[in-house]
Amino acid sequence: MLAESGFLFAQENCALNLKKAQDLFSTGQVEEIPALIEPCLQSGFTKEEKILAFKVLINAYIFDDNLEKAESFMFSFLKKYPEYVVISTDPSEFVNLMQQFDNRIRFSIGIIAGGTYSVVRSFEPVNTSRLADNYGFYNTSGISYHGGLTIIKNLSDKIEISVDADYKNTVFDHYINPDAYTANDYYESQQMVNLPVTVSYTFGERKYLPYARLGFNTSLLLVSGADLITVPGTQSPRISNIDSRQKIGYYGVLGGGVKWKISKGYLFFDLRYNLALNNQVNNTGRSQTQADQLWLYQYRDDNFYHDDINFSLGYVRSIYKPRKK
Repeated sequence: MLAESGFLFAQENCALNLKKAQDLFSTGQVEEIPALIEPCLQSGFTKEEKILAFKVLINAYIFDDNLEKAESFMFSFLKKYPEYVVISTDPSEFVNLMQQFDNRIRFSIGIIAGGTYSVVRSFEPVNTSRLADNYGFYNTSGISYHGGLTIIKNLSDKIEISVDADYKNTVFDHYINPDAYTANDYYESQQMVNLPVTVSYTFGERKYLPYARLGFNTSLLLVSGADLITVPGTQSPRISNIDSRQKIGYYGVLGGGVKWKISKGYLFFDLRYNLALNNQVNNTGRSQTQADQLWLYQYRDDNFYHDDINFSLGYVRSIYKPRKK
């Protein structure tokens, strides 16, 4: 209770000091202002009072021909309030000095988490079916997950280049009838690390900002395995098929989303389509003999592209570093 009372007393004193400093400035007695304002900048002002105090203090140093001190406190002001927007009542001397500083966002860092949905495009059927034109069908086995970090370089107010490190789990399913009496339900899951590099363009200047994204993604496959159920009645053990998968994948990235601007950063919803550019099957690892475990269950890999759709929520913190122009 005593601490709270002391804080309120200090706040009242600082508010009085600010009022006195404003009166002194209006009469040209700027030399006395720093002693009133500076001790209260660490604690003692509300946010609105602190912004006003910075303005009075900086202008006092300008009128006292102490440009070094004025620039020093302008630097502190821009570090504390990097997104400050000039208003019509700001003193022109304060505005002119502020415009001598470059306080654009240097870079941003963020976290991403969300879901992923597989899209498989078979371009060369290579299966065991003895039925004419029977290629089966691929579908997702549900929504899987991904998450990671992003580093963003702000090229301008509208354009950003992003480099992500994203861990992803994907799943898909292939259903096919090898003959009129048998059905194979093939389920594959994969774990990989993705390193997409993308450029985004932001539209508008509102609190909710839509953007478009274009780029390129490289993935490193860590784990790939399959379960296969044959109807009627046989289920394979878990089969590692990583030797028959390309370890490195290449993708074009197309997407967009919406940012919600918050203090010193933004929240965002992101949607991307990763378009596979290379066959996911490593044909040098494809066995042509019955030593192939999947062959024992009357199943062979088609040659296919493995696309996916990512949807994500994330948070980005902007890093400002004010400097003189």
